[in-house]
Amino acid sequence: MSLLEENQATDLEKIVGLSRRRFISAGALCGAAMFLGGNLLSRSALAASVNSASSKLLGFDSIAAATSDTITLPPGYSSSVLISWGQPLHKNGPAFDPSGNGSAQAQEVQFGDNNDGMSLFAFPGDDNRALMAINNEYTNYRYLYAHGGMPQSAEEVRKALACEGVSVIEVQRKNGQWQFVQGSRYNRRIHGNAPLQLSGPAAGHELMKTAADKTGKKSVRNLPELRQWQDAMGHLSDL
Repeated sequence: MSLLEENQATDLEKIVGLSRRRFISAGALCGAAMFLGGNLLSRSALAASVNSASSKLLGFDSIAAATSDTITLPPGYSSSVLISWGQPLHKNGPAFDPSGNGSAQAQEVQFGDNNDGMSLFAFPGDDNRALMAINNEYTNYRYLYAHGGMPQSAEEVRKALACEGVSVIEVQRKNGQWQFVQGSRYNRRIHGNAPLQLSGPAAGHELMKTAADKTGKKSVRNLPELRQWQDAMGHLSDL
């Protein structure tokens, strides 16, 4: 049976109880809301229309459109901070410097910046422990550096690269709430400056050899590469 057949339910439909026709209808309303994006009143009206088709999908009510700089939750829900950018992953780690004067070396052992996608891996046989692998997508130079602009040195480029990558943290559930376990032996950063071991038929090939690694079996950055990256970022900022 083809996945495109009209009467076959997808996995998403089975989970949320949403028919293809209702999904398309709600999607059209959301698309109209984006098209009318500048008008908060029109978005609110469309949100109210979508509400009737979506409020029961995942078991909670929709929230009203808002422009306030705060977290808005449906009735009966609460929020709490699990971990923040720059928080040390280990107890003896360097404290976060909100002034923007922190070093690249410090950022390499701190939680990364601007996370989006993530995965949770439960500990076998323990429902109250898990690992989270969290993507750190990008960084904001406005907050990363004290001067608030583009990187101006190789060290600042290293700091930007240290913000990105993946943060792996252990979390534990205590009294019904998940908490970050600072100092867990599983906590680590995989950042833009981290050397990577190459394997497979490409490892050791002549085209993989660089000034930083003449064996061609590691992916590492060197100072000239950082300067080239800095120059490229400078050119982009001039466009």
